[in-house]
Amino acid sequence: MRFSCCFFGVLLSSFGLTAAGQAQSGEGVLTRRFAPAQLQHDLDVLHRTVQAGQHLGARTYRSAAYLDSCAAAVRAQLTQPLTEREFRTILRPYVSGLGCGHTSLHPSEAYLAATKGAKPFVLPLQAVALDGRLLLTATPGLRPGLLTPGDEVLSINARPAAELVPAMARQVSADGRNQTHALYQLRRSTYLYYALAYGLADTYAVQVRAQDGSTRSLRLTAADVDTAQANQFYRATRQPGAGRVVQRQGSNSLRLLPQDSAVAVLDLNTFTSSYSGFYKAVFQELKQRQVRALIVDLRDNGGGSSFAGNAFLRYLLPAPFQFVFETGPEQRKVRRELEMGFWERITPGLLSTNPVQTWKHGRHQFIFRFRPHRQLRYTGPVYVLTNGGTFSMASYVAAYLRHHAGATLVGEETGGGEAGSNAMLSGWLRLPETRQRVHFPVYRITHQISAGPDMGLGVRPAVSVNYSVTDLLQGHDRDLSTTLELIAARAAK
Repeated sequence: MRFSCCFFGVLLSSFGLTAAGQAQSGEGVLTRRFAPAQLQHDLDVLHRTVQAGQHLGARTYRSAAYLDSCAAAVRAQLTQPLTEREFRTILRPYVSGLGCGHTSLHPSEAYLAATKGAKPFVLPLQAVALDGRLLLTATPGLRPGLLTPGDEVLSINARPAAELVPAMARQVSADGRNQTHALYQLRRSTYLYYALAYGLADTYAVQVRAQDGSTRSLRLTAADVDTAQANQFYRATRQPGAGRVVQRQGSNSLRLLPQDSAVAVLDLNTFTSSYSGFYKAVFQELKQRQVRALIVDLRDNGGGSSFAGNAFLRYLLPAPFQFVFETGPEQRKVRRELEMGFWERITPGLLSTNPVQTWKHGRHQFIFRFRPHRQLRYTGPVYVLTNGGTFSMASYVAAYLRHHAGATLVGEETGGGEAGSNAMLSGWLRLPETRQRVHFPVYRITHQISAGPDMGLGVRPAVSVNYSVTDLLQGHDRDLSTTLELIAARAAK
């Protein structure tokens, strides 16, 4: 599958990465080193805020002792002066250790301004960790003949593959103890997470093993990459799969499969805020065509509007349902310390006008109730395709479809939590010395499902699908083919 991604330089700059000499203005910002005492002060501010219970997710999955050990691991590395970027690489694993995919570490505005317009040389590679190996799946823009999809990466700049994958994964924030979201992000943006973990270089020494077993070493430089071609690859938007498209809005579409027009696939790449007309048109189509099976494709859907997700569920859930999110006294305190825009600042006041509110376990809950759509609710069998990119509101939708609509999930555990996530409203926690910012949620969405104890995992599929190297290289959609087999088996009964 092709993933939509931003232009190399823009995306890397937004994470605060640039190579030496890439930005002439602001050189001092990029090279300034902060003393260990300053770096420890920033760490202490963040850790105290987390340990005070002001981060809703931290205590959900992590003990105070675990968080203390994470802070100690960072502190042990703060023995010499570091640049902002170097400190960010060390601090980000602490942030990812909070178990919240919506909490992230971002550069200071001064750093971003200094890197604006930079176009650094990055590794033009996409790779997947599979069966203990790191395998190339694409080499966008790389000069032909250097590397080939299917090659196994043995090392990059003398770092073995066994070190690369966990180091890159520690740069990814994910919900709870979920692993699929980090692995999804690594295969989607290998170049980015390598840069976050190790910084940028002018030359990359890459050692690979070809599919015939031979090994070779090569050095990649900017001269080996067609930047325009790489940009075109990463900026490509997801297109509908095979079949007749009968409804479309942006990257979301409804199509009828060529092999069976009575089976429809609803590709939902995002939960856009302008949803009402599209959903209505989709379910009118399903009703008029008497579709006998609906496949909802939530793969790579990173979420979106909560009310768009709930509006969609009205067409599929058989009974009234609730959307619940909560906050506590500690979050009200930290909101005063966070940097927020005008609308974010007044949102808690607007939410207080919601007529359905309650207190539960010391937290202030806000409840929104929804009813199924009367005329257009689809009552046939529903299958849902998920992967590690199914996150946030998409994971909420997957959980409700599984537990309230009896849908069959096929594919991979979702990247978002099954029990809930921290979202709805966030601010920025400013670190006083380096001026970096932590994106800090202050509400927690609690999924109203009966799934047993919250184990910190995503929504697990009823039918797990594993991909081989051949599947990945040839673009086989085994999730879809497996689902079609399930539909055929159901029809044969």
